[in-house]
Amino acid sequence: MPTPRRGTSSLRIQQALERVRDQRSFLQALLIDALGWEVPEVAERIEDIAFGWSQEELRTADLSKHLLDGSVWQLQSLRKDQPWGVFILEFKNDDAFTTGRGLAGPLRKVLRGLVPSRRKDAGAKSWRREHLLFICTHKYQHFRVAYFKSPPDKTTAAPLAAFGWGPDLPNRTACEYFPS
Repeated sequence: MPTPRRGTSSLRIQQALERVRDQRSFLQALLIDALGWEVPEVAERIEDIAFGWSQEELRTADLSKHLLDGSVWQLQSLRKDQPWGVFILEFKNDDAFTTGRGLAGPLRKVLRGLVPSRRKDAGAKSWRREHLLFICTHKYQHFRVAYFKSPPDKTTAAPLAAFGWGPDLPNRTACEYFPS
């Protein structure tokens, strides 16, 4: 996971987080202006910089129960040698952002469809678990940035690590640890 950022970067991220209200401000204020991600400046919607993965492509069911249109959006690689797969998940309800209420289950389903597997089509894109980053949102008001850590042993599930911000959460942690 990224290392903490200090100084004006944290202030710039805090100001950007306060301006995020929709897809366009998420892309422009946060990803482009504050984090300096190489996203085309003309981007106004997630579809402008990402492509969708369906439930069928992920080999999972019931995502439409939790996610808008049952879709998961993969951001285009920011550079040629980028090992990370960065995904946007738009949740239907804000209750998924309450601890223990519904974020981990859908993320584990998506994870299974993105990591290498014997059952997976050999031509399908996949990532190592530790190279997947999920940006989860509800109406671009509630956010969690999540990833799966390596499990302590091979018999336990990979623990989910996350930080977030929104109307009910301060953005201090996001300002310190947001990946850039």
